[in-house]
Amino acid sequence: MSTTDSEATAAQATSSEKGLIAYFAANPVAGNLLMLFLLVGGVIAGSQLPVQHSPELDLRRVMVTVAAPGSSAKEIEEDINRRIEESVVGLAGVERVVAVAKEGLGRVEIELATFADADATLDDVKTAVDAIENFPPAIAEQPEVELKRAALEVMTLAVRSPAVSEDGLRAAAEDVRDGHRLT
Repeated sequence: MSTTDSEATAAQATSSEKGLIAYFAANPVAGNLLMLFLLVGGVIAGSQLPVQHSPELDLRRVMVTVAAPGSSAKEIEEDINRRIEESVVGLAGVERVVAVAKEGLGRVEIELATFADADATLDDVKTAVDAIENFPPAIAEQPEVELKRAALEVMTLAVRSPAVSEDGLRAAAEDVRDGHRLT
């Protein structure tokens, strides 16, 4: 083996050790083709993403509200909130339970676990509240159980006209609003 052959073998070993960056630096056409492939793939993937005009945000909370006109906060805490808390603690998907008792109103906020199915947990909470014996007390109304969702304002519209009255503008604005509501 001559000196020239050993130098060629050493040069090949050195070029294979430099790696991917050295390859693309030595072959700019391959680098440009890779960049083009990635750009086209990104455009195709981006065009297939689902887009919602008015996304519904899940606040991951279930609210149980019980009105009891004329009751003190202490009565609501003992007769309503504590019983609801005891029935929902330990349900699948329930992370935390926080109760607030005010004069005439009891509210229990149930925070859902991160990956819990909100609708299934809502059904479980409704079932648990309905299963409480002798509930609600005679002084209280039926409990309202609802999943809290965020209603975000997406658009603000201002109307103005020197020729149309205020009532006409209001009617036109309400027609526009009702036409743009997503159901």
